[in-house]
Amino acid sequence: MKSTTYPLNKNWNFTQAGDGEKKIDEWIPCKYFPTSVHVELRDTDGDHSKYAIPDPFIGLQEWDVQWIGESDWEFKTKFGISKDPSLESTESTLKPFHVGEGSCIRADILFEGLDTFCTVKLDPTGFQLIVSLRRAMTRERYHDWLQLLVDGNQNMIRVWGGGIYEADIFYDICDELGILVWQDFMFGCGQYPAYDSFLKTIKVEAEQNVKRLRHHPSIVIFAGNNEDYQIAESCGLDLDYNDEQSDFRNTNFPARYTYEKLLPGIVADNCEVYYHRGSPYSGFRQRTTDRTNGDLHQWNVWHGSQEPWHNWDILAGRFVSEFGMEAYPNIRTVDYWLGDDRSERYPQSRTNCNHNKADGFERRLELYLMENFKHAFDMESYVYYTQIMQSETLASAYRLWRRNWKGRGKEYTAGALVWQINDCWPVTSWAIVDYFLRPKPAYFAIARELRPYTIGMTRKEKKVYSNEYKAADFRIDTELEIWGTNSRLEEKCVKLLVQSFDLYASNWTDSWSEDVVLVPNASTELWKGPLPGQPTRTKLSEAPKPIVVSARLLDGDKVLARYSNWPEPFKYIHFPTVEEAGLEIKVHEDGETVELSCKKPIKGIVLDVEGEDVKWSDQAIDLIPGDNQAITAKGLKGRKIQARYLGDGTA
Repeated sequence: MKSTTYPLNKNWNFTQAGDGEKKIDEWIPCKYFPTSVHVELRDTDGDHSKYAIPDPFIGLQEWDVQWIGESDWEFKTKFGISKDPSLESTESTLKPFHVGEGSCIRADILFEGLDTFCTVKLDPTGFQLIVSLRRAMTRERYHDWLQLLVDGNQNMIRVWGGGIYEADIFYDICDELGILVWQDFMFGCGQYPAYDSFLKTIKVEAEQNVKRLRHHPSIVIFAGNNEDYQIAESCGLDLDYNDEQSDFRNTNFPARYTYEKLLPGIVADNCEVYYHRGSPYSGFRQRTTDRTNGDLHQWNVWHGSQEPWHNWDILAGRFVSEFGMEAYPNIRTVDYWLGDDRSERYPQSRTNCNHNKADGFERRLELYLMENFKHAFDMESYVYYTQIMQSETLASAYRLWRRNWKGRGKEYTAGALVWQINDCWPVTSWAIVDYFLRPKPAYFAIARELRPYTIGMTRKEKKVYSNEYKAADFRIDTELEIWGTNSRLEEKCVKLLVQSFDLYASNWTDSWSEDVVLVPNASTELWKGPLPGQPTRTKLSEAPKPIVVSARLLDGDKVLARYSNWPEPFKYIHFPTVEEAGLEIKVHEDGETVELSCKKPIKGIVLDVEGEDVKWSDQAIDLIPGDNQAITAKGLKGRKIQARYLGDGTA
């Protein structure tokens, strides 16, 4: 991806925009560059005055002017494109853009002097100019996005009600790849009217799209809206869930008629796809925050009450259709929007703030960073720590919620859809893959938690009082809980191997193993007991030992699943030095297999190289001694691998 700025200051034409009465319909050459202001001396009743006259103007005389504020105008120009960078364009002042070799080259071109951002897509047959935020989506780009979803072990995608109905090819590819589609109708985060003429337009749009999409096996849900019931609740609108019969058009929540009368009728008349009134929507006469019915948007991590991500287990819902955590994208994407302006290359810069999707992100990012990490503020470090924070947050949610799928009659959490998979422009957001299809570490962490077999752990501190009358007389016990999950339809016999390490005492380790059976299509509780190596504490001021516990599920010599449980918050840990940790990165003879090993446990390894990015098979890796991990690095091309991790000496 290239970024080029061109001084387009000639060959502009203009015409009057809009559908109303026009003075001109043809394209007229501009005398001056668009948005420039020229000053002419005008004689008004003998009074010589200077007037600023902006283009466009019509006619040969300066006083025969059409002020730009009274009409809308469209401007256009043209410039040369050539595969030969030495050629000069004869039709403009700019040097032709060099296409280069390859079947498809993409470039962002900034028009100097215009408050405009455009994207040019180049291919062997020509080019297409597309305004950013509505980039043309080819089959190839759609496929790349959806293949990332499949490769990340995800099986459902939600088309959000605040966006668009996707092109046919999107649903075709979902059919091909076996991806389930949750399709919202296009009502999002608002309150909509329900007068007759508006309802007619809704009916036409909904019928067209239901008929267009109904033959796709990937479509499994039509949902009436995104968060409109939730907004009605928060605004105190007329919303009586016990009333199913009224004509809601006569209330101050008229859109309820659309969601409960109009849309379900259209869906029922045209297909057999399940209709859900909204997202979130609980049903059973419950509010949208009900955690036992329907679906839930769980934003009390990041938004709302800003709970610690460690509370995902008590924030769980029956089906969590939104939750998330922000993180910066790949450093290459950050460099893309920063360009060559080194003065803006810090996290709090105006440019970085303008490239952040979330309102109030400064307080939220720093809240979660300060609660959990000792971190630095240089650009590379800030990118790394926000990414590791997002990785830990989202992986924890999937890990704890998969535990809640406990078998028939105990499906307490039946699914989760992370917000979000993609971005529509280069930006910092909740996405787990950035605009240029570069996965963030969270993408890989989620993929690990969605494998057919997983292992999970949690540690819990319990304060036990000697009797009910003495609040000052207590002990603190630390318990460890271990569970496994199996999404297959048959049971699986495996060996559970548990190893513990004290980060401050290299001569202490603990290890034990046990044969266990993972029941089919459910989670299985495997072990519960005292945290190995952790003595009972009698004072809150007494720091616990930094015990790291690693658990693996083994099928013979094959590791089916692994997870390391670390003491938190990470900011309190005095990590081993780089020399003590002893991270070794070995590239095998094939040039793409990378093996990682260490002398002491290491948390949150993220690998990178200079230049163009590599396609990594895993990131955000936790490593323990004796459990070497091999990943692939397609496109490594002999380059030196760099590693970031917690305690690497950069913070």
